[in-house]
Amino acid sequence: MVSEILKNGVKTIIIEGLDRLAREYRIQESLLIYLASKGIELISARTEENVTHAIIVDLMKKALVQMQGIFAELEKSLLVKKLRAARERKRAKTGKCEGRKSYAEVAPEAIAEMKRLRKKPKLGRRLTYEAIAEALNTTGYSTADGLPFTGNNVAVILYRQK
Repeated sequence: MVSEILKNGVKTIIIEGLDRLAREYRIQESLLIYLASKGIELISARTEENVTHAIIVDLMKKALVQMQGIFAELEKSLLVKKLRAARERKRAKTGKCEGRKSYAEVAPEAIAEMKRLRKKPKLGRRLTYEAIAEALNTTGYSTADGLPFTGNNVAVILYRQK
């Protein structure tokens, strides 16, 4: 963002609050000093204050800006810790907490039908993956994306069920 601003001559940036500028205090401080050195004003919409001007002119305001940065970093760290603990609890309880649902979770009846079709009959040959896909498509089943099955889809899904 800063490189684009320097290219096109923008002299003012408005942000919601300093916590949106950077979540780490050292990055926030470096950015503020750099913006001030380039003559770019950073205005906080929350406080309606020209932050780059304030840190140069008023030592007390500079200290307050620094404290805001420290608390923004603390808040981010606490949030990350809380979310990590919640993911670990969920993973311990259900075995999974992230990513999209597997096809087995979305359509267990389709998996059961695939397995039934794939079983080798007592007399005869096992159906190919392509034949299973064709049978699923004619009975109204579709992939998680709503597309018709292919032999490769069926092979991958059945392999993952092992």
